[in-house]
Amino acid sequence: MALLPVKPFEAFLKGWSQWQETPQPLAILGGGAAGVELALALAPQVPELTLLSAGRILAGYPASLRHRALRHLAKAGVTVQEGMAVDSIHGDALVAGNHLAWHGRRVILATGASPLPWLRETGLACDERGFISIRDTLQSLSHPHILAAGDCASLAGTPRNGVYAVRQGPTLAANLSAALLGQPFVRFVPQRHALGLLADGQGGALMSWAGLSAEGRVLGWWKDRLDRRFINRHLVSH
Repeated sequence: MALLPVKPFEAFLKGWSQWQETPQPLAILGGGAAGVELALALAPQVPELTLLSAGRILAGYPASLRHRALRHLAKAGVTVQEGMAVDSIHGDALVAGNHLAWHGRRVILATGASPLPWLRETGLACDERGFISIRDTLQSLSHPHILAAGDCASLAGTPRNGVYAVRQGPTLAANLSAALLGQPFVRFVPQRHALGLLADGQGGALMSWAGLSAEGRVLGWWKDRLDRRFINRHLVSH
């Protein structure tokens, strides 16, 4: 069985380009935003596609967005299996507990952030999953001279997703500077609501905001503009 992680992106794009030469049935592990977007985008390019999620897909998003996503996935011919926590691979079989979850030769891994095992070995306070526990200044709860942010960190009351990870960046930069200059640290204050925009694979997008959802091609245009602006800003800064 060949496994293709979505990150790093360069390796993913190279691997996917090779797979496109001989399309085969495909499974995607991960029912978050990345897994759903990939399933909708890739379904027309493979004979069969199965999306497996350990819990409910798009957990943490409004129920109305989840229902829209399920409708689009069904329309695209994607088989969705929820509550399927794959824990082992035997040959060409994905196994969840004692059950065969899927059988095939190609799997894309879109399971989201996972804590690196060595984090627990550092002696830093970690949450139950193994992410570094931090306070709102992004300082480690156990070692305040160490700062952490983004995917490796766990801040109580703050979802772990790309929106909040990116917004922690300026606070991290400010507090690293403050540490060097002996100045007071600033607090990271998460926004109450985060905009969710998921590409539907057809040029449109699904949106969620403050418990509401919508969809359409105009939202797809908006998402494209936001994504391109983010990428261009990143390129200019480097």
